Amino acid sequence: MTQARLFARSRVPATVFGAIMIVALFAASALPAQGQERRQIGVFATRPGMGSYGFSQVLANVVNKYSKSVTLQLRTTSGSTENLKIMATKPQERASNLFTAELVTVLWAQKGVEGFKEAYTGARAVSLFSNATLVLASYDRSIKSKNDLIGKRIMAYPRFFSAGRFVEVLVKDVWKIGDRVTLSHAFPTAVARALGDGTVDLGQGDVDGMPGGPWHVGEELNQLQTLKPGLYFMGFTPEDFQAASKVLKVDVPSDVVAPGSYGPNQKEPIRGVVSALFWAADASMDPDIVYEITRIIHERVDEINQAYPSSLLTRDKMGALHVAADFFHPGAVKFYKKAGVPIGLK
Repeated sequence: MTQARLFARSRVPATVFGAIMIVALFAASALPAQGQERRQIGVFATRPGMGSYGFSQVLANVVNKYSKSVTLQLRTTSGSTENLKIMATKPQERASNLFTAELVTVLWAQKGVEGFKEAYTGARAVSLFSNATLVLASYDRSIKSKNDLIGKRIMAYPRFFSAGRFVEVLVKDVWKIGDRVTLSHAFPTAVARALGDGTVDLGQGDVDGMPGGPWHVGEELNQLQTLKPGLYFMGFTPEDFQAASKVLKVDVPSDVVAPGSYGPNQKEPIRGVVSALFWAADASMDPDIVYEITRIIHERVDEINQAYPSSLLTRDKMGALHVAADFFHPGAVKFYKKAGVPIGLK
């Protein structure tokens, strides 16, 4: 028998019955959030085996464990460039998907340069999750500057990686030695293999860590030095970054890495090119959703780092990108201001 029939048979006055029903409706609306529908949000990340996929898988697990209003589901792509092109060409995806992004690639997309046929200006940062700083590694200890590169074989990361494109611009446009060196491009694992077997004289290698450190040696570089110790490292000058930034039409970020971070033969501080990876959302995404995700990342940083050992994320560096505060999503900004997290590095 329904509640309404019970009231009817008891001949409860209409005014009393109405008041009871209002109270009942109010109580239902105040039920715990787990009884309400959770918002389904995708996360565009690279394929399994790549770093940003691992980070994003951990993010999804943590958010799905602790959020009462949001569920994250991974969606695989080829990486930051494809993510941004999806956002640029498929407006229907913008309000319901996070995506992994790389800072310089986002800046290219904003201007519609370097492979982006049309500008996409909607990307907004949520939280930094990885900050790789890259230099050139070699077993030839005599290589210390660009003057020592003539006649050498250099292998950089792929051109669609901002760090690989940076090396290409230095060699061809800034140092103007493109006709006197052999420059090739490959993924990190292939670069490390080529260095190890002597196929190339120099190759890009990275350390991971938040801006300003501490750092730990990247996986490929660490494996190489374990199997074949003796690498030396060549960094870049502030003038290199100024000149390359003019060619690339965006400010290329750099960081100075403490001695010993790349390996035992790194005796001095060394400046490398930064590849900053972060979770982003389109500006149109509901700020409450972004706030909820940002809050959980902040509260569960230790759990994220434990689940993904390569992670060195800290609460005070979640907003540590080489950009101004307006580069961040309003939902993230609202949480960072409440939690006292510094926003941007400009």
